[in-house]
Amino acid sequence: MEHTETEQEVVHPAPAPAAQVKGNPFMRGMTIAIGTILGLAIIGGGVATFRYPDSMPVYPRIYRAIHMPAAVIGSSVYSWTLMQTHIDALQAQLALQQNAPTPTADQLRVAAIRRAVITEAVERVAARRGIVATPAMMDAEYTRIVALLGGQDKVKDILDNKLHWSEAQYRDLIIRPSVLMNQLQADLEKEAPVQTDVKAKAQGILDQLKKGADFAKLAKANSEDASSAQGGDLGFFARGAMVKPFEDAAFSLKKGELYPELVQSQFGYHIIQVTDVKKDASGTVIQVRARHILLKTQTVDLLGNTLIAEIKSMRYWQFIHTDAGVKTGLDNSGSNG
Repeated sequence: MEHTETEQEVVHPAPAPAAQVKGNPFMRGMTIAIGTILGLAIIGGGVATFRYPDSMPVYPRIYRAIHMPAAVIGSSVYSWTLMQTHIDALQAQLALQQNAPTPTADQLRVAAIRRAVITEAVERVAARRGIVATPAMMDAEYTRIVALLGGQDKVKDILDNKLHWSEAQYRDLIIRPSVLMNQLQADLEKEAPVQTDVKAKAQGILDQLKKGADFAKLAKANSEDASSAQGGDLGFFARGAMVKPFEDAAFSLKKGELYPELVQSQFGYHIIQVTDVKKDASGTVIQVRARHILLKTQTVDLLGNTLIAEIKSMRYWQFIHTDAGVKTGLDNSGSNG
């Protein structure tokens, strides 16, 4: 039986397009080139959205979920997850302030990473100096902050509804760095040069007061604080309103008592007298009214200078782009990576 030309075409179909491409060097090269271009485009798009996350709002949520790195700080990888946790804390703090500005997402990221850089520097310096945050210190600081924020119920509301943190997280991320910072400040102040002339003058005034001299008159004549015009009166204040050495001294006094020693802070030498107190229903002092005489010393920011030097020595690499340099203003030599 003879086959027609049409039948032969049916029995022997034309080669498939893939086979044509395989046998055609030009088409094969075009396919490889197109595939390469598409692959590079996908990779480039991924890098771009990682470096510039606001270009695709869904990506930050993905990076947070999979713990993508946002930066390397010292020997630690700073993840998107931890960065967002710090951002949540910053937003919660802003929500507690009246008429607080609304920062952009970029500004929040910069603030969060800067906070992590400073915390890492504090941890490193504290470790070298043998400074630790003991449980007792952390309990005391937590109690102070609870009082400052308005009680345990208020703190619980903030943790549960604004930060979505456990108390353990709050202690680790907020209380611990605060305690280490305070301890480091106190340790460094021991190395500050004593300005003997200023201290001698302050001691002379304190001695006069112990002998019954008029506090208001001496404050008006000698104090270098703005309160001197009011005889040194500062009005009522709660814990957290003053620098810690001043606060500790003031809240240790009863109504009418004069603190028996000079109190040194970063501002100079204070002479402190408590003139009144306010207590809650349980009898706990919640506010004191104090007056003071301040003799200023030439201040040296030992803590700031120490941390800046540490930050300069730290390895730092930032994976994401930010409009402001994270380390700019901290060590004046930072880069966005």
